Amino acid sequence: MNEKKISSIRHSILFSFEGFSLASLITKTYTKRKQQRSDCMNYTGYLRQPHYYETDQMGIIHHSNYIRWFEEARVDWLTFLDVPYYKIEEAGIIIPVLAVTCDYKEMIRYEDQVRIEVTIDHYTGTRLEFSYHIYNQTTENLLTTGTSKHCFLDKETNRLLQLRRSHPEIHRIFSETFERQKETTND
Repeated sequence: MNEKKISSIRHSILFSFEGFSLASLITKTYTKRKQQRSDCMNYTGYLRQPHYYETDQMGIIHHSNYIRWFEEARVDWLTFLDVPYYKIEEAGIIIPVLAVTCDYKEMIRYEDQVRIEVTIDHYTGTRLEFSYHIYNQTTENLLTTGTSKHCFLDKETNRLLQLRRSHPEIHRIFSETFERQKETTND
């Protein structure tokens, strides 16, 4: 048993002795996580200060770095939703990239601080599509847009997974977030 599980069990026992039941602790944790997910629209984006090594000879960010930035933003956003990649991988799921696009609107320079917004464009339970919008943090100008398409595979067999059946809690997070984002964009 790893230290996290042992620590979790110790905390559960401690709460039980102090008059709290394990069920109420689980309910409170679930409610808190559900509130975080419902607050997905409050996610302010991933802030990124470009590094000098990411520039080309013209002093602008080399085009190959944007795809990395999309991944950094996606990882940060999933962590905000309380489904960080390590939890997904511990559950035996891998999420390969099937396709990626990037549309450069304006140049990003070394001294620019940017904000990357991530949204789910499409979710089916087996596939997931993200969109990315990179803004200059100071001017709010839209600098770059992009998308990435993914699927869910079993880590051991590399077979396609249907999250609704295999991992209902992860499915619920993606599904609820996708629906909330759709509602917000339709308003």
